[in-house]
Amino acid sequence: TGASSDIGFETTKLLLQEKEIVWGTYHNNSKKLINLKKNYPNNLFLSKYDFVKKNDLLSYLEEIKKKKNHIKSFISLSSLRETVDYGSISIDHLIDHFSVNTIPLVLAIQELGKEMSVSGYGRIVIGSSIGVKFGGGVKSYCYSLTKFASELLPQISKDWVASNVLTNIVRIGVTETNSM
Repeated sequence: TGASSDIGFETTKLLLQEKEIVWGTYHNNSKKLINLKKNYPNNLFLSKYDFVKKNDLLSYLEEIKKKKNHIKSFISLSSLRETVDYGSISIDHLIDHFSVNTIPLVLAIQELGKEMSVSGYGRIVIGSSIGVKFGGGVKSYCYSLTKFASELLPQISKDWVASNVLTNIVRIGVTETNSM
C-alpha cells in the first residue's frame, strides 16, 4: 500500500527492477507511478483507494480476499499525516488517521497472515514512524498514535513464524522526500 508516496514509489520501482509482480495501491494520482506502469505493463497492477471513504476501504478488503492466494509479500506504506495541533484534535482527525494508518493494515494482515501461514511462506513489512519512539510531536500526534497502533501485532503473528511467515516493523526516520 502507499505506492504513490515517495518511499512507496521507490519501493515499487525496486521490486519491479527485481522482476517481481507488484500490486500497488495508491491514493494520490502520480505521474511517476503511471509512467512506471507504462514501463512494466505486465508486472505492475494498480488500484486507487481513499481509505478515509468506507466504501473504498471495503473494496480494498474485498480485493485482498480475492488476491490473497497470490500475495506472498505485503508492504504497508500508506499513511495520513495531517498537521493538527494537539489541542485541536477532533474525532474526525482521529477517525481519518486510524482509517488510513491502522485499519487497512490490521484487516489485511488478518487475512493475509492466515493465508501465508497455510501456504508456508510470507513476508509482511509494516512501515511505521520514528515519531512513535518519541511519543509524537505536538502537531503530529494523530499520525504517531495510529502508527504506534499499527505496530501492535497479535500474538498469532509469532505463531506464523513456524510457517515461514515473517513480520517486520520498520520505524522510518525523517527521510528527504517531497513531503519532508
